Amino acid sequence: MTDTVRELKSFEANSKWLSKHYGEVSQRYSHQYVAVHNRKVVAHDRELSKLIERINTKYKETSRVIPIKYVSPEKIDLIL
Repeated sequence: MTDTVRELKSFEANSKWLSKHYGEVSQRYSHQYVAVHNRKVVAHDRELSKLIERINTKYKETSRVIPIKYVSPEKIDLIL
């Protein structure tokens, strides 16, 4: 398996985990951005730039495949 495929599978697994656990995550981290790695919240912040800076520092090479999502008490669906 190539590194790219492995990274995409990891991103997908973490994104699915976040969707599945959105209710509990939104209760704990309401109105914050959260980052998920290895199926757990590894960082959170009200400011996206600060969160990205911490993720880039801590996870260096893999930071680009860590999903980040803004969570709120109500789930928001965007139609693009």
